[in-house]
Amino acid sequence: TSGGVNVTGALTVNGAALQSGNTFTAVADGALGANRAVLIQSNGKVKQVQMVTTDITPFFYSDHITTESNMSDKFRNGISIWDPDAHRLTTFWSQKPDTGSNYSPMANTKSVGTTGYVGGTPAQNTISSSHIPDWNGLGACYDTNNNKYVVCYKNKSTGQLYTKIGTYNSSNHDIEFSGSEETISSASVNNYTPVLAFDEVTNRVVICFRDQGSNSGYVTAYVGTVSGNSISWGSAVTVSGTTQLTANLGLELLPLNDGGKMVAVWKPASGGGVKATLLTVSNSSNTLSVGSTVDVVTTSQSVEFNIKAAWDDTNNCVIVAWRNPSEQLYLTRVSLSGTTWGTPTGSLQVDTDQGFYYDLQYSAAKGNVGIMRIDDGSSSNLKWNWITNTSGTPTASTDQTADSGDVKWLHKGCSFTTSTGIAGLYFPAQYNTGGQQKAKAWMVRWTNTSCNLSNGTNPHQYVGFPDQAYSDGQTATIKTIGNTISGFSGFTPGTKYNVRTDGTVGSDDGPGTKAGLAIASDTLLIGNNYVAS
Repeated sequence: TSGGVNVTGALTVNGAALQSGNTFTAVADGALGANRAVLIQSNGKVKQVQMVTTDITPFFYSDHITTESNMSDKFRNGISIWDPDAHRLTTFWSQKPDTGSNYSPMANTKSVGTTGYVGGTPAQNTISSSHIPDWNGLGACYDTNNNKYVVCYKNKSTGQLYTKIGTYNSSNHDIEFSGSEETISSASVNNYTPVLAFDEVTNRVVICFRDQGSNSGYVTAYVGTVSGNSISWGSAVTVSGTTQLTANLGLELLPLNDGGKMVAVWKPASGGGVKATLLTVSNSSNTLSVGSTVDVVTTSQSVEFNIKAAWDDTNNCVIVAWRNPSEQLYLTRVSLSGTTWGTPTGSLQVDTDQGFYYDLQYSAAKGNVGIMRIDDGSSSNLKWNWITNTSGTPTASTDQTADSGDVKWLHKGCSFTTSTGIAGLYFPAQYNTGGQQKAKAWMVRWTNTSCNLSNGTNPHQYVGFPDQAYSDGQTATIKTIGNTISGFSGFTPGTKYNVRTDGTVGSDDGPGTKAGLAIASDTLLIGNNYVAS
């Protein structure tokens, strides 16, 4: 008519709603958020613009842990922990001063840069004035419920074990210990090898150690709960029955974060073999129950001190690294189904070159276990392997050299994944250089994180925005060039806006592709896909 047509509600043509402006339909590859830019892929599907993490060939990077210029025989008991709240790598160790023979517990923390490199000057703090042994005297874990560090150390003179609580200070970028020392074992005799783990299901800390004072050298556990800058401990629980634990680097504690379950891996004081015992932490009180024990390495096999272990959460098994009297390094696997142990596998000989110091770590991002080791048979090079199979006798990837320098000691590492998707493993160590020893940490990184839309490669693939949110696999209607999309805020009409790396829209360059022109404070006219200038 001469007066035009007024339409109330949706206008349909041939049974379908009539769209205003240009649109097309495509299957969503992954979830599409409302007001999030999308790109068209070669398979015809649309994907939200976002940061994508991909595997790359592992590379290695090292940086100094301490500010000391010469750590010759001064750096002991190294333990690294990933703080997922502050996204920091924290290292604990015992350090001897330039004069005197006493070691003190120390801590520092560092950041992980977007390139995966360790950055920043560490601010190191002394945890306690108590003197601790050069070996077997320090343990630590991180309480993700309270955002606290729990540190345990042994008094060199009395053999008593103490704990202290640490908090990350974002202003000073250090770990501060403002609480008081708390005693775990008051017996004035030697207690060895404290190891700690935090269970994210029950929100409780577990410590295991060789209790020589009041429990005949058996593996003994305590369960604690953190409150503020203190921790309350329950009563002692014997883990190893009537079998004593070795006094030297023969204990690991692995949290499974599954119904309160943990696994203690330990070497008996006499005889051979390595054992694993299932523990279940109570959800209602500071105690635990002791489950079954399996001989991961048979008792007929002579095993030297310094066992290491990791829980493979992808394949539900424990991987144990151990060495024989000839200092040859082996890996053995045993599965765990619920509360039932499987049959331990055969052992893989990792090297024949007297591997004395080594560590195992599981990466959730990678989905398997890696081993870092000092290859004493080749000028103390630092070597690296992935465990490459999922069951049976372990198999390992080809050796990679992490460092060809003279590495002296390798300590306890950790796994990390940053908020930007950088995944890696981190291992503290000492190395010889220029006639001195220095404390360093080696990072193994195997991921690369980048935006799936880039002005250097594919800006033309930007096609617009979905008309609403869609789930993976749904057929989505995409508003494209010349159409409008509303629901934004803070736009200045007449201003060009860009696609950001997470698919949102802003004035910053992002990956370098223009999103379009603002025609109202909440509305964007979707523009041509051209590179930002």
